[in-house]
Amino acid sequence: RRNCMKSHKLIRSFLAVVLCVALTAGLMTFASSAAYNKDFVSETHDVFKSTSSTLAPGVEQYINYAYAKDGKQMVYYVATADITRDDVFVQSSYLKQHENGIMGMEKLTNQIAYANQKYSNPNDEHFISEHYNVVAGVNASFYNMTTGQPSGITYIDGVSFGTASYDNFFAILKDGSAVIDYRANEKNYTGDRAIMQAAGGSQWLVRDGKDVTASASGSYNIQRHSRTCVGITAEGKVVFMVLDGRQEPFSCGGSMHEIAQIMLEAGCVAAINLDGGGSTTYVAKQEGEDSVSIVNRPSDGSERSISAG
Repeated sequence: RRNCMKSHKLIRSFLAVVLCVALTAGLMTFASSAAYNKDFVSETHDVFKSTSSTLAPGVEQYINYAYAKDGKQMVYYVATADITRDDVFVQSSYLKQHENGIMGMEKLTNQIAYANQKYSNPNDEHFISEHYNVVAGVNASFYNMTTGQPSGITYIDGVSFGTASYDNFFAILKDGSAVIDYRANEKNYTGDRAIMQAAGGSQWLVRDGKDVTASASGSYNIQRHSRTCVGITAEGKVVFMVLDGRQEPFSCGGSMHEIAQIMLEAGCVAAINLDGGGSTTYVAKQEGEDSVSIVNRPSDGSERSISAG
């Protein structure tokens, strides 16, 4: 069944949104209490430390330290974008925004720098605003690590360049609404509800407000790894979550069940898993900073060149 949360129209109709949290919200940031749901009782972990901030009006971040039920530490990063605002939106990113069919891989920080330049340029056909300013981003699609070809449904600014793999996807439509759906339903998105930005996911985590990972099998799903995922709240906000892993005792990572519980804690009624492992990256423009920087601890020890963000 489809999970779709509508939001208000964005600044321009083609601005529908996806995975590199890009915002034209005012350039200043300030401290705030971007609290997670402290009343949620997790089946998998207990939070013992939480810090929060507002990256821009409508974009909140929190970083949680938790103990898994076996006592191991988990560290995860959550960014929530209120796309019901006219000045907040999410977009896919890729090497040179997939201009002229270029295929390849690039670091997320470089993808963001290019997006900032492109969408703030009045002479570019995709110009958004002179105040365009990415304040947070995550890695997104699984991909061919030789060519950089994204796996699964992938769109940037209405252009599709993914592959017919993976059964689920996250997208933002032309009318500005966020959706998580099955690949088989891609053909149903037309007109004002055409897909503008999208990335494929491997596993449903939350559907209709419930953890649906009980049937997840195989070592990739059951064992703990670094993870990246995306969800949608009942209010139509978009939630990105990155969990560090493969680096105990700092952070053990998580299974599908564990990250589903984190997404429920974040208020998601729908969520899917994105690419993880060494690709897992969370960057943000923190208070007082001029540009984004890496916030999490990529398990490779440094930022990896990735496919779509």
